[in-house]
Amino acid sequence: MTEKNLNDHTDGVGLFLFGFILSATALYFFFDSVRVDTRGYGLISGAMGGRGRGGGGGGGMGGGFGQTTSMGIVFLPFFISLIALFYDYTMKWAKYLLYIGIAIIVIEILSRIQFILSMKVSHLLLMFVAFAAGAGMMLRANRQTQLEESQAAAKLSAAENAAKDAIAEDEESK
Repeated sequence: MTEKNLNDHTDGVGLFLFGFILSATALYFFFDSVRVDTRGYGLISGAMGGRGRGGGGGGGMGGGFGQTTSMGIVFLPFFISLIALFYDYTMKWAKYLLYIGIAIIVIEILSRIQFILSMKVSHLLLMFVAFAAGAGMMLRANRQTQLEESQAAAKLSAAENAAKDAIAEDEESK
């Protein structure tokens, strides 16, 4: 590296910023292409073995299982705990049942979430290349900065050693 490159930190910062912008843009376009949907049945309603609307057992999602006729059963522990807590808020079992009811509802909602990626493969590959290029540029800028700092530290320690040697020679000559 030349002296000019050692003292010029704008190259590393500019490279890092360009890499960051490239990677951030690729991530934005990737997440922008993902659609979130809720479909089918969740973990709990699926375990209950829903019969599908109309009482029949065939033709639904999951090999004959579909959404249950009434998902109110998922809210039953929550509802019972609310009644009990409004009656007497000191009931410990009602508080535990409330937490269990909330957990059941959250698990049911989260287990129904489905991520759908809708884009061309060529666009996906371009996003991967852009993200990888940006990450590589950021890593290169980091390595360049570390290399510059270590070279500057080596020059400083060489200058300190030379100064110590000069002081030692000066003391010996006295």
